[in-house]
Amino acid sequence: MTRHPDGFEDAMKALAHRVWKRDQLDPDDRPSPTDFAFEFMTAMTHLGWKLIPITPPRTTGATGPEVYARGAAMVRQALPIRTAPEVDGGGADA
Repeated sequence: MTRHPDGFEDAMKALAHRVWKRDQLDPDDRPSPTDFAFEFMTAMTHLGWKLIPITPPRTTGATGPEVYARGAAMVRQALPIRTAPEVDGGGADA
């Protein structure tokens, strides 16, 4: 079962109830979707709900070719160096 933040279930029930009440109105009397959403968000804010802005993940700020080159150099250093087998230079009769 998914765990939701406190108040999630109550907010979901409140929204479902408001949608149901809106749907009972004559289509000409229904508020616009924007007005409906604004009213709901205002009510939730009045009840203590607070918007928690989504923050992007932190980055070191270092990007660009020099950073990638440094990373590649670190990988090359960590990996065993493989060299091509030496060719003795002999011909077909060697």
